[in-house]
Parts: sequence; C-alpha cells; structure tokens
Amino acid sequence: MQTRETIFGNEQQLLASSNANLYYSRGKYAISIHKQETFDSNTFVFSKDNILGEWTISLGSKANRFNEMTVNYYDASNGWQPNSIKVENSTYLAADSGVLNEGGIDLPMVRIKADAQRLGKFYLDQSRHTTVVNFKASHEALQLDVNDIVYIDHETPGWTDS
Repeated sequence: MQTRETIFGNEQQLLASSNANLYYSRGKYAISIHKQETFDSNTFVFSKDNILGEWTISLGSKANRFNEMTVNYYDASNGWQPNSIKVENSTYLAADSGVLNEGGIDLPMVRIKADAQRLGKFYLDQSRHTTVVNFKASHEALQLDVNDIVYIDHETPGWTDS
C-alpha cells in the first residue's frame, strides 16, 4: 500500500489480493470472500412466481474472456522484488481457436508465488464464467443480500429442475 494512493485505491488492492468484495448493505459495510458455494435447502429460488416482467441475460464480452493471465506480485523469496507469472489454460485457448487473449492483474499485497498462481487461476476462470441476469422481482427478494447464493428455476433460459 502506498500513502500517496487514495483510500479507495489501497482498499481495492487489499480486496483483489484477498479475493474479496466490500459492499454496503442495510447500513453496514461488509466483506465477502469469493469461494465455491453450494446450494442447500435455504437457497432462495427465483421462479415464475417472483420474477416480474422482462429480463435480460448477458455473457461477459469476448474482450474480457481471457485464456491467459499475467499476475504481478512482490516476491518475498527474491528480496521483495516485483515479479510476474503467467497463468495459462489450454482448454480456453483451444475454445478461442488458438487466438491469445491475455489479461493481467496487479496483486501488490501477494508475496508468495503459489498464492499469485491460485489467484491468477481464479481471475482467469472468473473471466470465462461471467453471466449477468437482470430482472425485477417481487418483494420477497428484499431478504437477499449481496453475494447471496440464489437459484433460478425458469423455463425461458432452460434453467429448471425437471
């Protein structure tokens, strides 16, 4: 972190290096860690009963769907010098017809190569699996918070249990 950097800039560096989000909800700031989640009996279900009107589904743009990620970090094992590694995925490269689409991320709070590798893989995978769904919902959805796991059971996009 740099004292000449804004508070927001330093916060973003910390969050990126921690694989986390900061959000404001119900009068409080909270942090959530990105991790694999599972559905359980308490998972909120959106369906025809609580989705109101039109909705849109959009995938991440091709420009932001990477098949290689350069991760910049400070290497504790090399006297805290700047270092970078490339995280590659041959399956993603093949899906892109062999056309390289490289992204990059700066993780100045990361000090260990294995952590940089793990976070680079996360950000690479995230770039490939981003789907945004927008719709209006009934008041029941007010119980949800940022990063809550939800399930959409609706025939329009083909997301159904049956």
